[in-house]
Amino acid sequence: MNSRKDLGLRTLADVESWFSRNTSYGGKIPPGPRRAGLEPMATLLREGGRPQERFLSVQVVGTHGKGTTASFLAQLLQARGLKVGLFLSPHLVRLSERIQVNGREIPGPRMAALLEEILFLPRAFQAGFFDLITTLAALHFAREGVDAAVFEAGRGGETDSTTALGAGLVLFTGVDRDHMEALGETEEERARVKAAALRKGSALISGADIHSPPGAVALGVARHKGVPFLSLGRDFSFRSLEWGPWVREVRLQAPSLLGPGKEWKIRVRSLAPFLDSNAALAGTACLFLEKRGLLPGHLGEGPPALLEVPPGRFEVVRLDPPLVLDGAQSPRSFQALLAAWNRTFGASRPPRVLLALGKDKDARGVMKALLAGGVREAVLVQADSSRGQTPGELLEKARRAGLSARILPGGVGAGLRLALSSPEPWLVAGSFYLVGAFHALGGAWKGFNPGGRAPGRRRGESGR
Repeated sequence: MNSRKDLGLRTLADVESWFSRNTSYGGKIPPGPRRAGLEPMATLLREGGRPQERFLSVQVVGTHGKGTTASFLAQLLQARGLKVGLFLSPHLVRLSERIQVNGREIPGPRMAALLEEILFLPRAFQAGFFDLITTLAALHFAREGVDAAVFEAGRGGETDSTTALGAGLVLFTGVDRDHMEALGETEEERARVKAAALRKGSALISGADIHSPPGAVALGVARHKGVPFLSLGRDFSFRSLEWGPWVREVRLQAPSLLGPGKEWKIRVRSLAPFLDSNAALAGTACLFLEKRGLLPGHLGEGPPALLEVPPGRFEVVRLDPPLVLDGAQSPRSFQALLAAWNRTFGASRPPRVLLALGKDKDARGVMKALLAGGVREAVLVQADSSRGQTPGELLEKARRAGLSARILPGGVGAGLRLALSSPEPWLVAGSFYLVGAFHALGGAWKGFNPGGRAPGRRRGESGR
């Protein structure tokens, strides 16, 4: 699209409509096979003036905990006085949620103007949704003058759009049974694809224990690329405690960064222990950047940081009866989620689960995890028509696992209304599309709010 004319993009709604009509965003056009290289994305950045060279980039890769880790790191960097960009995937309600500066979403008119600008680059026609949205984020961050930007990768590693940014630091959260068709059947194969995002001249910090198969793969990739490498279990560790109501304290130990015997206290406004490792990984990244002279002050000094958890991570909407939203999608994530449920509400109050899963998720493993976790019943819906497993497919796998399950007539809307109106404990999980559908209800529900903020209502533009 190199013939300049007005495309009529003015608002966030215009942007979302254009992406829905012309790319795989929204499921209108099925994504193609995994590409062999980064050339379309690299070309787009080059034609756009190499915006990524104007700030420090940190890339977060893995199959779980990426968005939480990225959000935590952005908050920690902002607390040190930096202006910080944050790129997330997916969003819950608005596409603009994916691109933030110091916690503020990109305004709709700015997003529309940047998309028009990108679409008139000579090779824009070769780019897909993730190439375009990642380039848009990089341009916005550069023009906002951010000091650093944290990019959550998509499902890929070496060929992910965010990899073309050439991040100075890569964080690896670990792998689970996700995206097996694209990434490989074994943990080692999936870890190798994710860790391959690493580039020479960068550094890698692994949240997978060095003694685990994914952690060992990460170490091997770092050695092959000849880059600095830090790992959970060797270079940093943490212990956690309940500091106060709705607040957990993560005490991070990293002798080579903090000094022997010293701890950095990071507080997380959450009830879920499974988020502690994300805070530890983000904290280690901060310490590493400080060690390189890229951050002001000394992180081990001053009051402990207090991190806000992004929506959809053990998000308690109602206490009695309990209603919780979570984007867990893998067997291991559901195990951690149900452990947090039992810890918070007691094993004597097992939930019913409103469940939707993507086509590339291990549904059979998830059903086994739900059964082992004491779930009363799974109520099955399909949150995303193009990428989700059908309720019938899920029902068959639930029956094979021995889990009580049923298909709910009326789909997602009926399921959310049932969870909201029921006098029984409910868990809404399995898909961020499903969590997003709950948030899109807006005024139809009153969110429980221990942190003083309404879930799903971020600062910045909320209209279209």
